[in-house]
Amino acid sequence: MTFLYNIFILLYKIALWCFSLFNNKAKEIVENQKNLIQKIQSSTKSEENIVWFHAASLGEFEQGKSVIKIYKKKNPNHKILLSFYSPSGYNNIKNSELADW
Repeated sequence: MTFLYNIFILLYKIALWCFSLFNNKAKEIVENQKNLIQKIQSSTKSEENIVWFHAASLGEFEQGKSVIKIYKKKNPNHKILLSFYSPSGYNNIKNSELADW
């Protein structure tokens, strides 16, 4: 099963890259994912108590926003890292006070 999953992910990445040549949203996804883990590690290197929330889309973020607010209220010393799969989700909340990154 893991083998099939890995094959699917590889095919998905290839298809996404191909679509990115013609589609701006696909291009933005590809660009945003380049070196993502390294970017996160370098920008959060000196911080402790980081909690990472990930949402696939803006709608999923809206569903989970209350969870982030409650977590932040109960853990004021923790920093919130918020990531999105969808570029439109990120672009709509990138200046939100809910997340530190």
